[in-house]
Amino acid sequence: YQVHGWRENSFCVSKPVTLTDANPDAEVELQFPPGRTFAGVVLNADGKPLCDAGLKTSFELPAGGSFQLKSLFTDENGRFQIENTTPELGKYSVEVDTPGAMTEWVKLDFGSQPQTIRLKRGRTLAGRVVQAGTGYAIPGTEVRAADPEHFQLPMLTARTDADGRFQFTTLGDGNYTFYFGDGQLLPDKKYRADGNTNLVLALKLYQWSKVKPKARQAD
Repeated sequence: YQVHGWRENSFCVSKPVTLTDANPDAEVELQFPPGRTFAGVVLNADGKPLCDAGLKTSFELPAGGSFQLKSLFTDENGRFQIENTTPELGKYSVEVDTPGAMTEWVKLDFGSQPQTIRLKRGRTLAGRVVQAGTGYAIPGTEVRAADPEHFQLPMLTARTDADGRFQFTTLGDGNYTFYFGDGQLLPDKKYRADGNTNLVLALKLYQWSKVKPKARQAD
């Protein structure tokens, strides 16, 4: 066993301990190491500083266990800082969240500061979600897009509007699977992020789903 401690952006871990029938108890000591500051800068796809870009930060222990940390934003010069980090104990990553740019996890390099993160242009997929069989639009349902073949591409989330329409503009170069909490996609297949804005996703709703399909209005 190994015990870890977590305080804001800092982590500490105990020495491994083994518990047996003969020795079922053990004492562990946790001590936070001195915290370090990480500095970085975010550039858009044209190489210009990106201000007010949201960054989701995370930390991963080598033995397993991932932790979502407090989000932050870049300043007017595209710069950001993460205080009180403990990089000797694990891996820090950021996910830059800004419209039109590809969303990906970027590993922070503490040996190269300030680290420059240059974003790539995002790819688009958009369309409508309809009820399988009737073709009625399904408003207000959550659509999740994931490319399980590329670990650096996080799962993205959108929600359909009143006419069942959805849009993703921050996808990467990959083949995406769509997931729904309200039903099963028919057929269940992957979609290339090729800019298609006229997808029609047919959803077989679960019996317990509370979404209400909407018939098209007569012209």
